[in-house]
Amino acid sequence: QMNMVRVQFKGIHGWEVTALEATEICRALPEIEQALKDSTDLSLKPTKSLTQEPVGKTDWDSVPAHQTSLGPLIGCIVPHLSRDLSGGLYEVHNVAITGVSSILSDEKVVMACCKECKCQISTDACSEHPEAGIEMRWFLELQLAEEGGTAQAIVFHDVIVSSKLMLDPGPPDLTGISAHDEMVALTSKPVQKFIRQMKAIPWTILLSFQKQGYKDVNSLVVRMLTPTWTEQGVVGTWSPKPLPQFAESNACPMAAAAEIGYDEELQMMTVKGSPVGAVRLLVKICAAESDEETAAPDANIGLRATRRVRCYLDSDGPEYTIMASGLFTSVQWLASAKDDEVFFVLARCRDASLKLLVSTHNVIKQESKDDFMTYFEACVGRKPGVELTYPRETTPVARKRKLDDMTELSAAQRSQRIRLGGA
Repeated sequence: QMNMVRVQFKGIHGWEVTALEATEICRALPEIEQALKDSTDLSLKPTKSLTQEPVGKTDWDSVPAHQTSLGPLIGCIVPHLSRDLSGGLYEVHNVAITGVSSILSDEKVVMACCKECKCQISTDACSEHPEAGIEMRWFLELQLAEEGGTAQAIVFHDVIVSSKLMLDPGPPDLTGISAHDEMVALTSKPVQKFIRQMKAIPWTILLSFQKQGYKDVNSLVVRMLTPTWTEQGVVGTWSPKPLPQFAESNACPMAAAAEIGYDEELQMMTVKGSPVGAVRLLVKICAAESDEETAAPDANIGLRATRRVRCYLDSDGPEYTIMASGLFTSVQWLASAKDDEVFFVLARCRDASLKLLVSTHNVIKQESKDDFMTYFEACVGRKPGVELTYPRETTPVARKRKLDDMTELSAAQRSQRIRLGGA
């Protein structure tokens, strides 16, 4: 007997029969059954697997996506209630990568995989493709933050090695590297250097949902990473339009220094009166006084560098103090910064003095200042969007449907760079 059934596609590992919202199994129509039997020759060797998705073949750059912020995406994820949330791609601009962590139990950031099927292997060869050989592939979890909230997302090898990252020198080359090499550890110098590069700039990220049955939870997966702003301009789909928001107290917005405050009762930093986890600023280094100490040893952390700055959006405004601490190599940028040099920084303050501890930085070149200034001002001045709320009893599928209905699909022109200002 031949039956018809709805099935769900599960990555590169094949097809899985699973219950969907309207699952129905019924007897196949006689004409369909006979047509399939007549056109099928089971004696032939298959030349193409219909149950295997071509790895790395999707050009995500050309796929339209819903423009949103991180908060509404995280709001769709309900703990211990995983659902099929496939069928949607989401684009988030101006994202800060605030951290990178390992997903693997051995704290490595790469895994040994079969060159043929790309599946992880724990032996010297793949059981299904013993002659294919082994290659090392990136497998990370990113901590993301922007004005709409924070999120964690899984990122795979093809995204990390993509030319769309536009980083120089980019990720370490894994050619000839084994799973036991120290270079693949999260704490290795090459990996840490790569992570610092990723933390220093704002990103445009394409995300989709992925169901993890063994954890009974939905996860976010990164499909594409590209800088929101480069010296060539912003990505073609970027816009200062308001986006749906979701209540989130750990956001990391771009802001003017004058908007920063500190809530003594909550013991939290604020921007425009709302609690935030961190803030991204555009600052200009003030000239150091003759007796000003810009760096001092610290018995606990190595070295502490301190400089006075002004907000680049208000060059005549008040001065603020920024700090960086750690080993000499990690604070040298601040201790030796030139007068009037401009930096894009991610910082936090721990008390009402508003002294800002910088965790990541990126120097803005002289020829790029006008363009970056226009982009930064547009981000700071963007009006808040409609607040999106999900009643507690709302299912993940209903939440995703509500988000899709409230967001616009972006045009597929991310590769195009738009100049906003300057020469």
